[in-house]
Amino acid sequence: MYGDGVKAGAGDTVSVERSGAKYRLLYLLKRGYVAGRQSLEELVRVESLATGDYTAMSFLKVMSPCSTAALARAQRISPQAATQQVSQLKAKGLAVSAVDPDNRRVSLVSLTEEGHLRFDRIDREARRLELEIMGTLDASEQTVAIALLRRLVSATEELSPLP
Repeated sequence: MYGDGVKAGAGDTVSVERSGAKYRLLYLLKRGYVAGRQSLEELVRVESLATGDYTAMSFLKVMSPCSTAALARAQRISPQAATQQVSQLKAKGLAVSAVDPDNRRVSLVSLTEEGHLRFDRIDREARRLELEIMGTLDASEQTVAIALLRRLVSATEELSPLP
């Protein structure tokens, strides 16, 4: 038995028992995702953006300039969804696109100066929130938690086909 009622034994599925109810891994991941997304929605709303805008901007921050197809693959979303994200960011003056000089059939997307500024403001607050959440763990637990979450995400992505 681990802390917080977590049980694992040979052949057992990992579950958490609270008040007699068992919570499975996917349920716990979903709960964490929903709570985190709600907090993030509050942060991006201040900038009149949606969480999808922030997500796309975070990828563009490190991938720019990139094609919409590359942006879609990185986010594990459909090319159509990425195209819609880019269109919305461009309409808000947060992204621009230019023809790829190496392949004139491809447009390369990047953040505008305003896009960088707004992303950085949101990202500072998102990092503050992450530090607050992780502050419930000591440094060693934080390292282990991040390593385990990365492994779980990787395993989950391997089981789930790309759109």
